[in-house]
Amino acid sequence: MVLLLVIVCLSGAWGANWDHAVDFNDNFRLLWTVRGAEITMEVQAKTHGYIGVGFSEDGTLSGADMAIGWIDQGQPYFQGNHYDVIR
Repeated sequence: MVLLLVIVCLSGAWGANWDHAVDFNDNFRLLWTVRGAEITMEVQAKTHGYIGVGFSEDGTLSGADMAIGWIDQGQPYFQGNHYDVIR
């Protein structure tokens, strides 16, 4: 499975054009579309810091795929990682 995660930090309105969306609260929304074996996601967050999201089969960090996004001096940054074992 290919996972493409786009981090968008917003100060304004939410976007549309996704097959699925979950609003966790007024400041955090996860949107996604599934096409075959590919899942395309967008995380929208109202923040002045960073945003993180993670996925695993059992809810633990071991074997999880995680992404962190942040804005530094107006420039967006993104880092994705897979954690095989957390001790």
